Amino acid sequence: MDGKSYVIAKTWYADEMSRPGCVWTHSLIINLNEVDEQFDFRELLQLFRRPENGSFEEYSTTLSIDGEISTKYDDISLTISLIPLSYIYVQLLKQERGLVYKVERNSAIYQLIILMLMQYLPLQMLSKLTFCSGSSFGRKIGNDIFNLQFTTSAGKSLINAPEFNGLQVSNFNEGVIYICNSLLCNISETSQFLRIFSAELEDNSTKICAFGILLSYLDKAYSHVNVPEYRKVISIIADAFPTLSEGKKIKYTFISEKIATLFSSKDDYYYLMCTFESESIIDLASAVHIDSIHRYLSESPDKLIDFLNKLIGADSLNSVGKAVLKNEADNLNEDLQRKIADEYWNLYKVLLSLNTSMLRNNYWLNFLPNKVDYLLLIFGETNLSEFKHWKELFVTCIDNNIELPASVWKVMHQCCPDSVLLIMDHLQNQQSFSLPISLIRFCEEYSEDMLKWMSFHSHLSNSNITFILQAINPEGVETKAAGSESWRFFVYNDIERMDIRYYIFMFVLSFNWKDELSLYMLKHSFFYIHESLGRDEVPASEMNKLQRYMAELPVWQWWDNCKKLRKGVVQYIKYVGYEREILEDFTPSQQLNDSLFKIWDKL
Repeated sequence: MDGKSYVIAKTWYADEMSRPGCVWTHSLIINLNEVDEQFDFRELLQLFRRPENGSFEEYSTTLSIDGEISTKYDDISLTISLIPLSYIYVQLLKQERGLVYKVERNSAIYQLIILMLMQYLPLQMLSKLTFCSGSSFGRKIGNDIFNLQFTTSAGKSLINAPEFNGLQVSNFNEGVIYICNSLLCNISETSQFLRIFSAELEDNSTKICAFGILLSYLDKAYSHVNVPEYRKVISIIADAFPTLSEGKKIKYTFISEKIATLFSSKDDYYYLMCTFESESIIDLASAVHIDSIHRYLSESPDKLIDFLNKLIGADSLNSVGKAVLKNEADNLNEDLQRKIADEYWNLYKVLLSLNTSMLRNNYWLNFLPNKVDYLLLIFGETNLSEFKHWKELFVTCIDNNIELPASVWKVMHQCCPDSVLLIMDHLQNQQSFSLPISLIRFCEEYSEDMLKWMSFHSHLSNSNITFILQAINPEGVETKAAGSESWRFFVYNDIERMDIRYYIFMFVLSFNWKDELSLYMLKHSFFYIHESLGRDEVPASEMNKLQRYMAELPVWQWWDNCKKLRKGVVQYIKYVGYEREILEDFTPSQQLNDSLFKIWDKL
């Protein structure tokens, strides 16, 4: 034996030879690299021929075994039972030497026992073992005694040797028992499996025993009797082949969907493949196809949702599990997206985090405000250029008073140029004003659009007026450049019950121009502001807006804001060139008008 070739020889006494003790030996040299799963060592018995002196040509010929095995096997269980066989098998797996038992029957029986053991051992293990089916005394190869031999001088019987006493099936590994039972019952599939996966089993007894257990489980799965949990199959594989490079073919076979679903439902199998933690042991991606899982989950929405809910509830997901979630997120149609969002919000959030392009659809704009608010945070981080439903989003944000980053509002304005006009239209029909601060800040940059809208509306709602007060700078360059005419209906909408902010805004606005309408703004707003100052009803924040239009007074009069305002206004109208006569009806109060005349005359 050299690890590649194995020699099996049969010897006959050569009584016809003149020299006593001569023997004839026919040796079969087997190339182990060419032995496939169909090769059966037991068939070799029919190939041996006793040589005849002078006729040796046929012994240098290469032999081949074709067709069905024709050897008739005796019932070897009469010679060796399961317990002794299992004991010997275990010792051979350990590569123990010196197993010697007595020849008690025809030597052909022991030849068959050895050949059957060889048939049910992986080739890598076999290449390290030596056997002898019959001799007078123990034999050696060099200094090493044979692993197993039968001799006429041995004292131990194969039936009741002392080492067998007290042994029961439970004393042996389950895989060993299965292999030995297969041997006794001549189950060829077991020997073929051992041959197919021989290279992966090597000469490792732990791996061979584990593989025997796997074969026993497979047998139970096919017969639907006492089928073990599939997790046990995976556990045995992981323990016996603890590195990624070990047992690749075995792992691939037993993790394949075809084999795995003999032990469990597809659902449980796929879930295990998505949550199995030891990816350093098993290359799941090579055995489990994401497309297969997708086809299975696509059979019904409920099946998909139930499975994905289980995945997101798992303590951890491996690369397959993460890939499944991503794949399903990428392939959800709009109806399923809506259904999951409506009924399984937590699942929807997970899938959305994996595929934010789901927000390119518009169904989510009809969700409850708290959900829309959450989704908009994610929406702001997506590729906004691919979104096509800006008007709907715009109205949703306005209706629900939802804040958005200024960057999103800007993109919205680019994609929906009439967005400011939409805001004004919306507010025109609202009883009360309610807009997010971010939207007001956004509109500050597009005051020209607001002014354009105002010029075409003869009536402004209170909501629009409030919005204008917050979004337009009455002292802004754009405001002054647009002219006073845009403000005509804003001014004439006064119902004399407006907030003081309205009048102060109009007051500041009037200083932008010198024309009939701006003079009306000044007159109209001055009176209401003067009255409010007299009642000390102007908030500090609004007083700051008036300061620059008030005149300086002596220190003992600093408290008199009304007089400051009167003097400041008269100084202004005189400075810009208005005639004194406009003060005659400047306010509804003649007494106040007279006071203004006196200030004019003193200037």
